[in-house]
Parts: sequence; structure tokens; C-alpha cells
Amino acid sequence: MKTILFLSLAAASLSWAPALAQSVTGRVVSPALLPIPGITVDAGSGSTPAVTDALGVFTITSLQNGHSYDVEFVPPFGAPWAATIVTATVVGAVQLGDVTLQPGFPVSGIARTAAGVGVLGANINVYAQNGAKLFTPRDGTDALGNFQVFVPAGTWDVRVVPPTGALLVPRQFENVGVTAATNLGVALLPTAYPVSGSVVDLVTAVPVGNTRLRAYDALTGQRIHSPVETANTFGQFTLLLPFGIVDLEVEPPVGNTHVARQVYGALVLGNTALGQLRLQNGALLSGSVTAGGLPVAGTDVDVLYADGSKVYTPRDATAANGAFTVAVPTGTPLRVRAEPRPGTAFAGTVTAPTTLTAAANVGAIALPAGFAVSGTITGTTGPEAGASLHFFDLASNVEQIVGAATTGSTGQFTTYVPAGNWRVEVRTAEASLSRPAQPTLAVAAATSLNVTLSAKLARCGLTSFGTPTLPQNSQLPINVFLHSMVPGLQTVLIDLAVRLPNGTELPILPGLPLGLPPIPFTVDFVWVPVPTIPANYVGRVVDMVVRLRATDGITVLDEATTPFVVQ
Repeated sequence: MKTILFLSLAAASLSWAPALAQSVTGRVVSPALLPIPGITVDAGSGSTPAVTDALGVFTITSLQNGHSYDVEFVPPFGAPWAATIVTATVVGAVQLGDVTLQPGFPVSGIARTAAGVGVLGANINVYAQNGAKLFTPRDGTDALGNFQVFVPAGTWDVRVVPPTGALLVPRQFENVGVTAATNLGVALLPTAYPVSGSVVDLVTAVPVGNTRLRAYDALTGQRIHSPVETANTFGQFTLLLPFGIVDLEVEPPVGNTHVARQVYGALVLGNTALGQLRLQNGALLSGSVTAGGLPVAGTDVDVLYADGSKVYTPRDATAANGAFTVAVPTGTPLRVRAEPRPGTAFAGTVTAPTTLTAAANVGAIALPAGFAVSGTITGTTGPEAGASLHFFDLASNVEQIVGAATTGSTGQFTTYVPAGNWRVEVRTAEASLSRPAQPTLAVAAATSLNVTLSAKLARCGLTSFGTPTLPQNSQLPINVFLHSMVPGLQTVLIDLAVRLPNGTELPILPGLPLGLPPIPFTVDFVWVPVPTIPANYVGRVVDMVVRLRATDGITVLDEATTPFVVQ
């Protein structure tokens, strides 16, 4: 890890090293304070590197007074230590004291093209979970594409970046746990195609410069890293992306009043010109989140339209002082939803609607205190993973915002809910074998909620190709999964509809009788005609819905959704 140490100029003298004018002196040691010989210490800027002696001691001379140096500590090739960097400002003789190197473990692999050819000169970047980049010398690939870097124990993201000018897409390995030598295998770098365009104002077409564009595989959701991801000052950009379908996040720079947006279902079939990506100019909405009168950092802040759908607002978590600032549309009622980070003993809240005409501050949003509600959701085959819990006030039927109310692989959850009487909707993941449930719960202190779900009579699933963007009155390709959960042929009613963000449904196929066999099957590539989407929802995400009902026409057996956009 590139560790930056800010060192006092009044550091204590080292008894084992003489003080030399305009120099940096220190000792390199292990975490057990044992000296490490043979470490190359380089301050750069034309200075002569030093090598630690048998006592781990080094001295670099001929430095400039008042100059700040990033001093690199580089172990010999193959040595089991992680390199690091220390920043020191030279005023006379600077003594760093002990510089500790962490044990390093080799992370290796091979970078290859789609044709299986090794990639020479690719760069290996290693990142901590907070995004900080580690210092990893000798991190290039050889002629066969082989690489090896040494990193401390921990969880890292490892990115293989092709050499400058190569039409290849970087490959990133996420959440690589390193506790010993780790081989990543083959890092396949797909062929890249230039995808160009410009980011401009919706009305004036004036460029919105320095906008960041993030790309994702529309089918897998995996982030696609491009060597350059920021538009220039004229709003122009070129991303290097693989063949396929991609989604883009378009984020203006911090402090800009243009509202960020997402572009869904862009086809990359070769060199691609996206044309102008137009952003609505809005206003900055700011505020803060508090609990018990104190600021709350890391709170997820969402801005909601009147129908409950979200404005896309990147960088919307509160800072250390509880503050947030996001760009939002003007001229429409908006509410601010604050959801505390997991483990915080508070519930969330939603503000009253406000309509902006210029920059505004909503003031301090106070989170209500909550009591821990924890338990296990058990499905028909064991722990029910991916179930979400939603708490509705029994008297008003208004949903209470809570954090981390989704079960993990063990079916367990813990969230925080204010005192009161609640109807709890336990919603299962799509195509689950278990039926949703609605227990009631009284909360006046820390409370347990354990729910055992019954089996569904039938289940369904629905997918498309990511989140496609379609013309008005066109057709959406869908894949439908169906499964009767009872012996024999079961007759059900199947509905197809488009659900708008406000909950309104536009029917396509209401109540078609269908006989389901007791085996799961999928009907692929069904092209469904999409009804006319109202103008105020054009360009926004809507859902295609498939629903299975019993023959009584009332009882819902299961339903599933997949998103799309009409442009």
C-alpha cells in the first residue's frame, strides 16, 4: 500500500546514524522491529539511492533544503516484503526513525488477449477497499504476459491495465483476499472499441466539461474500466469498451448544477459514436443528517420524485460532518430520503416535499432512534437468502425507512426500528421457492423476529438483456421462467403489464389461462409489444411485470419484473 507518513521535522535523533546536512536518514525494520537489509531507498529528483545495511540503516544525501520528497522503499525482487512510500520534507538533516515494512505475499497471473497472446507491458494496479492505490514496483508484464507483485495481507482489487495505445479493455479482479501466495490465473483483456461522444447541456448544448463516465456490462453489472473516463473541457470523451451492451453513469464534476444521468443499453458492435449526452441543468440541494443532535457520516441520501422513484445522485453519502450536496432537477416536488449505514442504531426518515427554483438547503434531517430488530428468515429449503423486510406503521400504513433489512446467506438480518406497532412485509427474492409473509411486530425494546415461510404454489422469473432502451411503441425481448410447485398440471392465470414508477400498470396480456407442469422451464426471446409510455416517464426506468394468479383471479401466486427505458 502506498502509505503516506507525514513526519515532524523535530523527529528524535537516531543514536546509530550521524546527522548529515540536507539528508534523510532512517532504519528499515519488520513489524517485530528486526532490521531489514538490502532495501533500496530512493528519494528521486536526481538523488542517489541508498541500500539498507545489515542493521537496516540508510542515508540519502545531496538533497535540496525545503523540498518535499516521496521516498520509495523497494525490496529486492522476490523478497517477501511489501514496498512503501514515505513523504519527507528536507530542512537540514531529517531523521525518519524506524520505517516498518509489512510482510508481502506474491500476487501473480498472466495477461492475455482474446486470441490467447501474452500482453507485454501491461501495468498491475492494486487498490485498497477505500480506493487508495498501493505502491507496487516492478508491476509490468513480461513478453509472455506474466506478472507478479507483492502486497500485504488484506483484501484488494487488482486491475490489469493494458499498455498505452493498446486497443484492449482492462481486467479487474474484485475483493481478492491475500493471506498467502495468490495466483489469479489468466487475466483476459478483451478487444476494445472506441466509444465517443460529448456531454452537453439539455437546452443550450453548451459542453459540460470534466464529466466522469463509468461503464458497466449491461448483462452482468460488472464495472468496465477504461483508461480515460473523464470528458475534456469541451465535454468530449472517448471510452475504450468491449463488444456488447453497456450501461453508462454520467457524473458532472462536484459543484456543477447539471443533474447526473444513466444511459442504458448502449450497443457496442464496433467503433461507436454515441452523439450528444444531454444533461438537465438543475440546482444544488444541500443539508445535513443528525442523530441525537450529532452529525451522522456515511448516511445514504436519496432524492425522490413525487412518485417515489429516485433522482440519480452520485456521491450522495454524508461527509464526516453529516453534510451532503447533490444536483437535482428544478420545478418539481422532491423529497429527501436518509437511510443510515448498517450497524447504526437509528432508523431512516423522509422529508416533506420541496420544489427548487435555485440552490436550497433543507437544513438538518434528524434520524429517529431505533431498537435492534434481528432474527432469521427460514424458507422451504433452509435459510432464506436475499429476503427483504419492510416495516409499515399499523395505524397509518406508512413505510418506515430502515437500513440493512436484507437477509444474508444464513437468512439472518439485523436492523433498527423505532418504537411502535408494525406490519412487516417479508419479500422473497425473485424465483424463490418460498412465499412472502406479513407478520406483525410490536417494538418497544430490542426485539427478535423469526419467520418461517411457506412454499409457493407456482413461481416465475423475468429477465431481458440488462436494461434495454427502446423507441416508443416498440417491442421488448424477455425471457420468462415458469414452475408449478404442485403435482400434475396446474392451471394459472398469467398477466403481462408495464408498471410505471407511480405504481400504475399498463396491461398487455391480462389473465391468460395457462397450464403449468411441475417442472421448471424457461421461454426465451419472447418479443412483447410495449404500450405507449406517458411523456413524463419517457427516458425513465419502468418495469415489465409478469404475474401468476390463481384461477379465482384474485390470489397472486408470484410475480417478477425486469426494467427497461423508452426513449
